[in-house]
This record gives sequence, structure tokens and C-alpha cells, in this order.
Amino acid sequence: MRLLAILILCILVAACDRQAATEELTEARSAFANREWNDAERLLEGYLRRNPEGAQRWEAWNLLVEVAHRVRNDERATVELLETMYLENGSNPERAYDILTRLGELLEAGRDFRRAAEVWPRVLELPGLTPDTRALVSRRLARILVMQRRFPEAEERLKACLDTEGLSTEGRAGCLYDLADLNVASEHLDVAVDLATTLVGLEGLTPELRSQAGFLLADALEQRGRFAEALERFEALRGVYPNDMVIDTRVRHLKGRLGRK
Repeated sequence: MRLLAILILCILVAACDRQAATEELTEARSAFANREWNDAERLLEGYLRRNPEGAQRWEAWNLLVEVAHRVRNDERATVELLETMYLENGSNPERAYDILTRLGELLEAGRDFRRAAEVWPRVLELPGLTPDTRALVSRRLARILVMQRRFPEAEERLKACLDTEGLSTEGRAGCLYDLADLNVASEHLDVAVDLATTLVGLEGLTPELRSQAGFLLADALEQRGRFAEALERFEALRGVYPNDMVIDTRVRHLKGRLGRK
């Protein structure tokens, strides 16, 4: 009988603890909804501290991140929260992707490119990424590497992006564009022209991307000294490229170089 009484007492205590946790989170939600940020933070932190196995920990973490990021505009606190969330949820691929992408974006926005360049490769290691998602992450990482002037590594990432199996036309076009643009910046102009030519030849491009690709090709041709071809490409962009003034300026400049009116 004594053992039974102890078991019943344990069950009742556990039930009370669960009820208290539920009430604490309910109060936290209410404080959050009413923009009572100090109370919301205190209650959410209390829920997480006292409920290491709580069913609503994911919700609590996300509400805390929202307060730190959107309300407090505290980048350091937000980064620390996301890193702690990752330690707890990293074994769940979907949650890990959500956390790491937010962390990478936050570090980029804060121009902490060194740490951002460490986060995005972790995203690429996650299972279950679609080919186009993998390509987008690779492109994002490549842009950060360019910011750090790590051009060979950026080129390697973009080439891997192009080699992604199952990539859509749009995904392939994005990889081609960034790789061509990188080669223009690196003054590997013949390579850039070849890549941009391949890009404009793709079927199924959106009008916006096709005009951007055409501009990139025309620019590479001009820098390579192939002025007549560049002029032809720029003229073809009239009425298509979103900024007619830019096109008119480039056409006028090239006509001057070619001695045309």
C-alpha cells in the first residue's frame, strides 16, 4: 500500500508540473501577444529552464528569437539563441535547416562574413535538400566568399552548383549567371563570354533573368574589346532591360568607340 501511495503521489506531482508548464507558456503567449516583452522573455526563459523535455520548447525558442531579433534588435542575443536552438534541434533536418538559414542570413546582414561562411556549408551537409535549394545555398555561400575575396573557393562552389544533379532550368541559370559574373569580376573575360552565351541560349528563362543575362554578355563582350558584338547585344536589350537610360548610355558610348552615329 505504501508503494502504491508513493506511485500515486509521483503521478500527481508530474501532472502538476505539466499543468504548471502549460500555464507558464500560456502566460508567455499572452504577454507576447500584448507586447509585454519583458514578461514574455521572463516566462519563456522560465519555461525552457524548468522543462528540458517540454513539448512546446520549439515554440518557446522561436518566440524568444522573435523578441530578441524583431523587438530588441539585439543581433548578438539572437545569434546566441539560434546557436543554442541548433544544439537542441540539430538532429532534426527540417528544424536544422530553418535555424541555420536564419543564422546565416542574420550574420550576412551584420556583415559577419567569416562566420556566415562557416554556417552555409553546414546547411549543405543536411540531408533531404532539393537540387534547387542546394544550388541557392551554394550561390549564397559563393557570394560571401567573393565578399572575402576568396575567388577560387567561390568559383569551386559555383562549379559544384552547376554539377548538381536534377537542377531545374532556373536553378542552372542562376549558377551560370553567378559564375559568369565572377569571371567578369576576375577579368577572365573569354570564360565569362562563353558562360554568358550558354546562359542566354537556355530555354525557359524568365524575361527578367534573360535581360540580365543579355546585359552581362554585352558587358563582357565590351570589356573583351569586341565592341561591335557588344553594341548589337545592348541594342537588342532596348525595351527589354528595366533601365532604358543605362542601355542608351552604353549604346552611345560604343557607337562613339566605333565611330558610328
